Amino acid sequence: MKHTLLEIQNEHLMKIRTTLFFSFLVGFAWAQQPVVFKGQINNLKAAETIFLEFDDVLKPLELQPNGAFELIVNVPSFPATFNFSTISKKGKITRKTPLIWFESDSLFVNVNWSDGAFEMGGKLPYQSLSEELEALKGKEQMDQVLKYAKAIPGLYFANALKEKMAIADLETFLTAVPTELRDMGYVKEMENYLRAQKIGPLKKGSNVQDFQLPDSAGNRVSILQNSGRKQLVALVSTGCYHSLGSLGMLQQLAESNEKQYEIITIWDDGSKDIWLNARKEQKSKITWTNLWDEYGFATTYFGMQVSPSFYVIDENGILLEVFKGYNEKIASKIKRALK
Repeated sequence: MKHTLLEIQNEHLMKIRTTLFFSFLVGFAWAQQPVVFKGQINNLKAAETIFLEFDDVLKPLELQPNGAFELIVNVPSFPATFNFSTISKKGKITRKTPLIWFESDSLFVNVNWSDGAFEMGGKLPYQSLSEELEALKGKEQMDQVLKYAKAIPGLYFANALKEKMAIADLETFLTAVPTELRDMGYVKEMENYLRAQKIGPLKKGSNVQDFQLPDSAGNRVSILQNSGRKQLVALVSTGCYHSLGSLGMLQQLAESNEKQYEIITIWDDGSKDIWLNARKEQKSKITWTNLWDEYGFATTYFGMQVSPSFYVIDENGILLEVFKGYNEKIASKIKRALK
């Protein structure tokens, strides 16, 4: 359940609340591979803002009068994908082009805005397969995707559809993935999803099984601290307005804590760089255990449906309370549950 980050300065869109919450990243620096995107958008019929979407991030294009643009972005690894999108006044994101695969640090793309067709040099050999799979819908798409465990687009779409697949189908699919592709993030996310599904999702009164996630230094840290105290586990996202808002409450809890409980934040972010580098000012409040849900295990295991979500675990590792969302009423309930 990764949240898309929107890098804009538009105050009106800041007020939009949908199931997708936006983080407004102005001047955000990525410690990743820089890629120069150049191109032209043709046949624009009206003045509308166009976004380049990649790696769970939306960046607005500054178009010249003739539709030309140039943009430098940073991506975590190759091969990668991007596409062009628009956002409605109500916050709905609409993709106007198919996913476009690339593994170059410099691209030039021509887009026909009327039908989403594009031209780009150096297309990867599996671009056409990706477009074929993306164009399908429902069961037909799923059936076709399951045939392509040895192709990168097949892995991408299987991961995107994993929550709709039968567990047995997903297991069979993963056994067919060749060794040279098993380290891809898409495969790791599917494997972690299956592992979490087999032992979760958690329910109140259940024993929490321990697992480990990375901290900012790359150390694997156990979720159960075995400190003989209650624990508050907060599943949050940098792309969620209310997740960021809840950090103030967590800071208050940390400052007033007299070794009564432990606090852990787990970030459901699409990349390590988003987790570590986006919204640094808000995250500077964090003095407690701070982890990244690298491959989505925690969000599946805890059954997170709303960001943020909070889980109170007792001294014996039993899940006592679950709180979904964040407001003053929920904050008060969390504080009472930790007493």
